[in-house]
Amino acid sequence: MSRAHIASSSLEGMLLDGRYRIGPVLGQGGMGSVHRAQPLHGGPPVAVKLLLPRFGHVYAYRQRFMREARVASQIVHPNVTRVLDFGETARGRAFSVMEYLPGEDLRRRLKRGPMAWAEARPVLQQVLAGLRAAHDTGVLHRDIKPSNVFLVEGREGQPGHVKLLDFGLAKAVDPASSLAEGLTQVDEVLGTAQYLPPERMEGEPAEARSDLYSVGVMAFRMLAGQLPGWGEGPTLRQLLRRTTEAPPSLAALVPDLPPGLDALVARAMARRPQDRFSLRQFEQAMRRISARGRARPPAPRWRAPVAEDVPTRSMPWARSTSPLTAALAV
Repeated sequence: MSRAHIASSSLEGMLLDGRYRIGPVLGQGGMGSVHRAQPLHGGPPVAVKLLLPRFGHVYAYRQRFMREARVASQIVHPNVTRVLDFGETARGRAFSVMEYLPGEDLRRRLKRGPMAWAEARPVLQQVLAGLRAAHDTGVLHRDIKPSNVFLVEGREGQPGHVKLLDFGLAKAVDPASSLAEGLTQVDEVLGTAQYLPPERMEGEPAEARSDLYSVGVMAFRMLAGQLPGWGEGPTLRQLLRRTTEAPPSLAALVPDLPPGLDALVARAMARRPQDRFSLRQFEQAMRRISARGRARPPAPRWRAPVAEDVPTRSMPWARSTSPLTAALAV
């Protein structure tokens, strides 16, 4: 057990900011630890994220921690983890308070093996919905990867829910917006190397399609059980291959893919951003590939019925019967 983990465990029972009783450790990353906690004023348990003490005196780390909390608190969507409170204690310890979510992150799920399309499809749909909400708020995530996707445990007989985590590397779409204050303004090459788009490695600015590239790599990992064939490790040679080579074939590793899915993922991972889908286009194309693997034709636009016509809104495949589809329409 690491010293940092021991130190985090020793916080159990501590009173945070006079308002939260710290409970057991739920997880720990490179910069902070997450604990279950109980609000003293009552109510359901929450998750408290604390900046590790060794980073508390470093301004850049404190800024990034508080930036993540501030940005996430302004993105209100069912597929983005809600930040309920954030601040610093009297001793200068940065913290954020989030909704408590039972379940596991996608990285842990993938350790048990790849996902079938029927399982991966609703996860990707909800990731895209949360990401689109962030973009609509004016924020690029820039660190989409399995460990930042949380699979909330569903009630018995009901599907689970997906939440997008960690806006610590977020960047404002419009530097002049009020949300941009305190966010990353320069285009440093930040993010997790295996999910980093080619344009970022070439020093180009991030854009909405940069986040989609990372979603494409993650989709490949979910379905194939491994990262694309550029290589598992983030060596310089493997990273540079993405800037010159076309995306590897998913169908070569998963031969029983639904029709059109290989091309869908490949286009999301296109080398040039202008050759990729927009988020909304990707969502629409993915919806046409059913959970059972059959490609469905796009629904025609509704028009005034004539004698032989049946309105498309009365057709079963044109109606939203899934709660996931309803969530995406938000």
